[in-house]
Amino acid sequence: RCGHHDHTLFFSNALGGYMTVNYEAIGRYVTAEEAVTNLLRQQGQLVTQIESILLRTKQNYSSTNTIRIVETAKLIELSSELNQSQSVLLDMVREANHYADDANKPRIRLAE
Repeated sequence: RCGHHDHTLFFSNALGGYMTVNYEAIGRYVTAEEAVTNLLRQQGQLVTQIESILLRTKQNYSSTNTIRIVETAKLIELSSELNQSQSVLLDMVREANHYADDANKPRIRLAE
């Protein structure tokens, strides 16, 4: 809440009751949900990069007697970025879920 204004409006529904629309909750939910979408896209790109390094490593030994050095520094860097992204993602999921009920939006579930 911003302090001086109530961002909840009431609308009459077809049954004569009132439905509340909490615009602040909707705005915060949508902002968090958009951040979740962007973070998932970023994580997908990081995972693809990690996967690429690991696949090249698996194809290391061949009939050419060539050994490819594992890019461990890059794996550590990408893993660190992925870990940071995951932390922010979880914060944004908590934020969206905090406002989900007031915004009349679905909660975001986490798969184990």
